[in-house]
Amino acid sequence: SDAIDNGDVVVLTDNGFGKRTKLDAYPVQGRAGKGARTLQFYKNKANGTDIVFAGCYRVHDKLHVLTDTGDNIIVVNDISLLNRDSRGSAVVDGNVEVVFIDW
Repeated sequence: SDAIDNGDVVVLTDNGFGKRTKLDAYPVQGRAGKGARTLQFYKNKANGTDIVFAGCYRVHDKLHVLTDTGDNIIVVNDISLLNRDSRGSAVVDGNVEVVFIDW
């Protein structure tokens, strides 16, 4: 589909950090593949401890992010485009509770 062919991988952490990365930055894995790191966490856990959301979206898509401080509508294009193995940047304030696509 077009979302897979031209999409970006979007990840968000429990602490409101996130990033998007071009899908082709991820290596193709074989059957015995070991995986590929998609986010580095700071030792002091400032950017979170867990990835709570990951998906493939186009830049004009919108995500609805619910946090402990309220809800946010985020356009995928507004999320920083970073390398696959980077730490991400602040996307929303608060602890992320639920994320879904905003139709």
